[in-house]
Amino acid sequence: MNSIAIIVIFIINPLVGIILNYLLINYGKTNSDKDIKYRTIFICSLFIGIVNSSKVIFEDPDLTWYVNGYLEIPYKSFFNYIFEFGINGKGRELAFPFINYILYFIIGNNERMYIVLVTLISYYLLNLSLYYYCTKMNISKRLMLFGIYFMTLFPMIFTTSATILRQTLSGAMLQMLIISVLFMEKKRIWLAVTMFLTHVTTLFFIPLIYIRQSATKVNIKTGLYLFILIVFLFIYQNIAEVFSSYFSTSNAIGYALNRAAVDTKFELRELGIFKIIFNSFFTILFYVSIVRNKTYKNVKNRLHYANIIVVLVLFIIVNINQTELSVRFNFYFWQFFPFLIITILNTIKNITLILPLLFVLLVTYFIYYLNTSIWTYEIAPKIFIYSILMELF
Repeated sequence: MNSIAIIVIFIINPLVGIILNYLLINYGKTNSDKDIKYRTIFICSLFIGIVNSSKVIFEDPDLTWYVNGYLEIPYKSFFNYIFEFGINGKGRELAFPFINYILYFIIGNNERMYIVLVTLISYYLLNLSLYYYCTKMNISKRLMLFGIYFMTLFPMIFTTSATILRQTLSGAMLQMLIISVLFMEKKRIWLAVTMFLTHVTTLFFIPLIYIRQSATKVNIKTGLYLFILIVFLFIYQNIAEVFSSYFSTSNAIGYALNRAAVDTKFELRELGIFKIIFNSFFTILFYVSIVRNKTYKNVKNRLHYANIIVVLVLFIIVNINQTELSVRFNFYFWQFFPFLIITILNTIKNITLILPLLFVLLVTYFIYYLNTSIWTYEIAPKIFIYSILMELF
């Protein structure tokens, strides 16, 4: 009955629906895993999809390009569309246009619904990954619930979710892949392939995920592993240049290696020292929490997971002068960030006492960000009165 009531309220007003859902699970009589795993993850992901669909498309060149590319489907054959979609990765990153084709078959040329569904898929994977992570890391239900809302409303993930659609989706697949392989002991090769063919930059993570680490505590082996990876970060371009000669640039692997072998620039501004310090600070705090806190002591592969994040941050720092690489990989860091925050918060005694305050601040800041963003969201000024029913009548 609670689920039906929440869904009805969500339809009447999505913002009120997700807030009441949070309060009901935290302070109501029932707070089962199903309420979090199914209802919460779905309505939170759908909420962001609805918000993103109200974005003024033509203001964002990237979103305009994705929508126009989606609307080209009826004018091309299946294979022409799949192999001609894209700019640099044309004919190589095949998974995303394939997903587009399936969505068009379902919803047609409804561009708003297209944005809703792509966002829904990305956020559902991100939130489901966080759910499984929390269950494996012995994180309390209340913190798990807060973590899902943090993932949903965190502006640094939200602002790119309707801009760089492919990388957001591939990043969500990456989180699901990491959690599946490390904590659920499932290989998920099909997911790794789909992720890579959605955005080739994820090739960076595949060896980090599948090369096993047996250590359960910091020792000589883990230190040696990190040392080798750090050395690799400084010479990866030379390695990529050597291996790229064995692959044609017409396939995804050859394309990824060729991109990695050369310096790149990007139209966005550089990350800046503040973001580097910010990333490093929380990564160190996360690593210390993983290593020292007794709650995580017996969690298998926790160090493997932490090492992936450490290597990512080091890669960003090493490539700080290569704007495209550092900015693109920092997008992946933001998707890791809610995992870091929840892991750190879980080590603080009596943290549940301040969660209501943190939740209020999170919702308030999201609404503020929505109304002050560089992009225009038509839903922003009417977020408190908006109803899905408005779209039906």
